[in-house]
Amino acid sequence: MLSVELKGAEELRKALAGLGGAGARRVARTAIRKGAKKTLAAAKANARTEVGGEMGSLIAKYIKIVPFSRQVARRVAGMSIMVSKDGNEHFVVGKNYIPAALEYGHVWPGAGGLKGVSAAVRPRAFMRPAWDSTKHQALQAILDAMRVGIEREAKRQAAKAKL
Repeated sequence: MLSVELKGAEELRKALAGLGGAGARRVARTAIRKGAKKTLAAAKANARTEVGGEMGSLIAKYIKIVPFSRQVARRVAGMSIMVSKDGNEHFVVGKNYIPAALEYGHVWPGAGGLKGVSAAVRPRAFMRPAWDSTKHQALQAILDAMRVGIEREAKRQAAKAKL
C-alpha cells in the first residue's frame, strides 16, 4: 500500500482542527478522492498498455478508488486504489491473484514440465509507475481541494450555527 502524509502546511492543520472531527474528515475524504482520481486515470492507462490484451482491459475496467473501512477511517483519512472485488471471478486462479502477480512478477514452478525447474516472469507494473508519474499532481490536487473544502465547511458550519 502506498501512503502519503502531508507535512508542513501548518495553516491547513489548524484550519482542519477548527472544523471538528466530522467536518475535518469530510474535507479530508473529499480532497483525497480528488487526488486519487489523478493516479486512478494513470493506473487504468498503464494497465491497458503495460499489461495489454484482455487482461489489461479487465484490470482497467475493475480498478477503483476504495475508501478505508470505518474502523480505519476513524484514525486516518484515506483511500486505496485497487482492483475491486467485483472482478474477482476474472482475476483469481486457484489461490493466485493475477493483478498482484503482474504488478510484482512471479515464479512459475515446474516450467517446461521439468520437476524442480522454475521460470521467473518479469513484473509488468501498472500501479507503481502510475503513482510515480502523478504523485506531484495528486498532492497538489489534495492541497487545493483541502483549501476549498475548509472554506466551504467553515461557511456551512457558520450558517448552521446561525440557525
